[in-house]
Amino acid sequence: MYIAILMANTDESEFASNHPTDDQKFIDILGSIRPDWVFEAFNVTHNVFPQSLNIFDGIIITGSPASANDKDLWVSSLINIVKKTAQLNIPLFGSCFGHQVIAKAFGSEIVKNPDGWSLGLVETNVVRRETWMNGLETNTLLYSAHTEQVAKLPNGAELLFKSEGCDVAGFTLGNNIFTTQYHPEMREDFVNALIIELENDLEKKVIKKAFSSMKMSAHTLNFSEAIARFFEHNVE
Repeated sequence: MYIAILMANTDESEFASNHPTDDQKFIDILGSIRPDWVFEAFNVTHNVFPQSLNIFDGIIITGSPASANDKDLWVSSLINIVKKTAQLNIPLFGSCFGHQVIAKAFGSEIVKNPDGWSLGLVETNVVRRETWMNGLETNTLLYSAHTEQVAKLPNGAELLFKSEGCDVAGFTLGNNIFTTQYHPEMREDFVNALIIELENDLEKKVIKKAFSSMKMSAHTLNFSEAIARFFEHNVE
């Protein structure tokens, strides 16, 4: 499998430089279970996009502090890439910002979370189970770090996940799109470090809830398998 990772994270701070980039996070989790897969990363925030999409077996769009509502050229270019990917029927997976930008490309509104920040470990409930989701926990635990969410499903999409305060926590559209509002690529040590990094910028109750949630562990392996099987299902 040859997978393109469209790296959308705009954070170039010292904190970010001390941790793996978002493309590397996906390479780490998927490479650990599919060691023969080949990945190529594109920093779309610098307007670096694949010259051809047809050469890839699948595409991943990462998370980002940016908003799918931003008017930056790279965001509008990314939305166009999403539409073209769908036309070419290339498997596409989106996480957090990726989930939101895919939804926006197909007509959904991206809005502020009614409860503000979602940070830490979150339970996301499977409401529809595709074949490539076999083995995924019904109450799946994933890491969260966002302030915006998808207001409603795109036309023709099927809801896969919902969680407290987030009715559209992931969906599938056609045969080739799979999304989650959350971060299967994040590791526990990174999320703990992120909570500490944000401690002085966010409300105390948000930080307290985030730290409290970290007493459990994310279902990283099983969700990684679901992503891998999604791509494999689409090239069979």
